[in-house]
Amino acid sequence: MVLSHYFTDFFFQNTKVIYCDRGDPIEGIRLLPIKNRITCFLRLVELLTISFLERAICLKSDKIIFNSRWRLRKVEKLVGKRLTNAQVIPNNANPSWVRKWLSEITEFSTIDIDMSWNNKKVIGFVGNLYEVGNGLDILLTAFKIISERIPESVLVIVGDGPDKRKLKQKAGKMNLDNRVCFTGGVPNPFLYMTKFDVFVHPARHHSCPNAILESLICNIPVIGSRAGGIPEILKYDELLFELGNAKELADKIVHFFTDAIYREKIKKLTSQLKDEYLFDWQEAMCSAIKDTVINAK
Repeated sequence: MVLSHYFTDFFFQNTKVIYCDRGDPIEGIRLLPIKNRITCFLRLVELLTISFLERAICLKSDKIIFNSRWRLRKVEKLVGKRLTNAQVIPNNANPSWVRKWLSEITEFSTIDIDMSWNNKKVIGFVGNLYEVGNGLDILLTAFKIISERIPESVLVIVGDGPDKRKLKQKAGKMNLDNRVCFTGGVPNPFLYMTKFDVFVHPARHHSCPNAILESLICNIPVIGSRAGGIPEILKYDELLFELGNAKELADKIVHFFTDAIYREKIKKLTSQLKDEYLFDWQEAMCSAIKDTVINAK
């Protein structure tokens, strides 16, 4: 992108560069396992290259659009100055694919996804199966505690990814084979999500998770880690747990299931948050781009 900026500047005058930052690639790479010294060296080169490019892009851009204030602060720290040309536009909860999925829910509302979930306390996760990055090791550890205190609980993990086999093996070693359901990748996760009693996002890093917003629009109570931009979405202490603290996560979920008054409070907080993310994201983005071009003339 930096090279393209110089290239277009060479041939065209008044070329404007608008950079849309959607997450933290550096933190994602840092969380990947290192197998040997060669991997360590290549990882270091990769991190330095991405850091350099990211810094150069931000310094050369006329407008930078972030999806969380957390991410904006991280990039300002990287470039070493305040980015006055930055704007925060979070993800929204009702893009076209969500509306499509919701329409299919109505169409297939009589389908029972899994009879074994009936009369169970269903804890759910939707996303890519990266054990460390998405904190699924934390979720399994927390669920082990929950399952001992709430025998009728089940954990449903919707999605696919490189660590699926490893996670299934881990669940087996924890004697949770018949309590954890791995659905694999599915065309419409809402068919599963609408059967969740509570959605959990235990990520170790994330800027603005769509899965949380999609849970909110379905009025599913959400509990997330205090990682990245997640606290900006969930806001309330009742909906957040300290990053990596499986016991705190387990305690909050057990409290949710065993205390009716507390459960209603969580549901109310979830409902209050939803409206903030029901906006036209495309219109907001177009407006930001238009303002950048007009103000530059």
